[in-house]
Formats: sequence, C-alpha cells, structure tokens
Amino acid sequence: GDMLFDSPEVFGDPARGLGLTCSSCHPRSDVNREFVIPGVSHQPGAIDVDSEFFNAIANDHRRDSIDIPSLRGLRFTAPYGRDGRVHSLREFVRNVHVNEFAGPEPTPFMLDALLAYLLEFDFLPNAKLDAQGRLTDAEYSQMQDHAHLVEEILAEVDFLQPMVEIASGHHSHYDGQGYGGSGHTDGQAPSLESCIVAVADAFDAMTSARSYRMALSQRYALDELRTNSGAQFHPDVVDAFEKGLIKTGRTWGAPHVNDEEMARRLAEEPELTLRG
Repeated sequence: GDMLFDSPEVFGDPARGLGLTCSSCHPRSDVNREFVIPGVSHQPGAIDVDSEFFNAIANDHRRDSIDIPSLRGLRFTAPYGRDGRVHSLREFVRNVHVNEFAGPEPTPFMLDALLAYLLEFDFLPNAKLDAQGRLTDAEYSQMQDHAHLVEEILAEVDFLQPMVEIASGHHSHYDGQGYGGSGHTDGQAPSLESCIVAVADAFDAMTSARSYRMALSQRYALDELRTNSGAQFHPDVVDAFEKGLIKTGRTWGAPHVNDEEMARRLAEEPELTLRG
C-alpha cells in the first residue's frame, strides 16, 4: 500500500509523466501546501482534479480547483468526494486513480493494499484529550469552573437573580451526581427548572458547532438523552422534550456526524472533509 501511494505508475499521463504520486499531494497523509500546477491550481495547495489536464473524459468544463484535503483520520470522514456522494472508501480510491487521473484499472489486491495503508492514517494527538477522546481530568476540572462564573455574572443583574440557582444547577444530574454552584447539592436532584434547562442545553450543545468540534446529528443527540434519562436527565423532561421536538417538524445538527471523535477531529482539521 505505501509503495502504491508513492508510485506514479498508478496514474495515467500526464500525471505519470510528471512523476506525480498520491504522496505528492498528501505527504505523510497531510497536505502539500506548496503543490501547484499552473492553470490547474488556483493557488498553492489546490488542484482541479476534474479538468481536461488529467483526464479529458472526466472534464467537467469548469475551472473549479479545490484545496487539497488532509487524509488524516480517513476512516472517520465518510462520505467522500467533492459532493460527498461516495460512501465507500474503496470506490473513492478507484475513482481518484481511474477517473480523475486516467490511471489503469487497479486490481483487487492493489485496492486492498491501498485501503489497508490509508486506514492507518490517524489524527494528530491532542494533549487535552485522553485515549478515549474525552477531556483529561485536569481539563475537566477547569471546565467545571464555569458554573461559578455564571453565578457571578448573573448576580450582577437584578432581574436575573431568580435565574442564578437554575443556571448554576443545570449541570447537576437527576440522580444527584454532576457538578454546579449554589444550585447543586451532592446526592440531591436539582430543581425541575434546572432539569429543563439541562435537557435543552445538552441538546443544543450536541447539535450546534463548537470551537472544539462540529455539530452532531439530531439522532445522536436524542439517543444520548434517552441513554442518560433517569441518571443525568429527568426522564419526564426528556420525554416532553422529544415530543415537543417532533411537533416542530424541524431537524437540528449535522445529519451525517454520529461520532464524537469524528466531530472533534473535523473541527481541528476542517480540510478532512474530502472534496477532491
């Protein structure tokens, strides 16, 4: 797989004649930000893979070069392709070789070898996350401080005084676990108001993009609420929330992002959404 990735023989001319390989654009699975072909790249680190330069048959008659994507974490970033229509990595790899770069039809063995190699590409490590992709203990402890900051901010506004305990207690769990400020007491369920805010806030947090991860799908968010109903979340509130959501007829979140690790890594490296 690594030899094929570094070989121009998998492509047709002119890519083969120029000595281009997969690693020309994706050195060590990353992005070659200095790669440029005049007339084919609108800027360094970009390429028009469906122009007549590489394969006249696949020419879409548009000047639409795109930024070269990173291949890190490839196994998490489906669907593939410029328009996201290719769900099979095997099909995507074949399309790149045969249609985009006019290469010969790869044998099943060649595709197997390339896929085995590509699936080894992983994301860069993040010191704030543990091996399971969760915050480390130190980061989690620092994150909990925001409950007290909320209290301090709300306490400065007279008409928001009734919200202080609700807001500071919405990270308390229905079963008495969790954390918080004045609205949290270990072993005791928070107020109903805090329970309502907890469900709404959790759903919004999961289905909205954050600085550290992409938005997750509505299906994922509802599954998480149901899974933690009776422990983290008030079961009656979860049921009422889901019924209310159905009545709205709206869908929230990113439909295809159903994995937390993938959502975090895509936020760290946006170019991982393959469009090549």
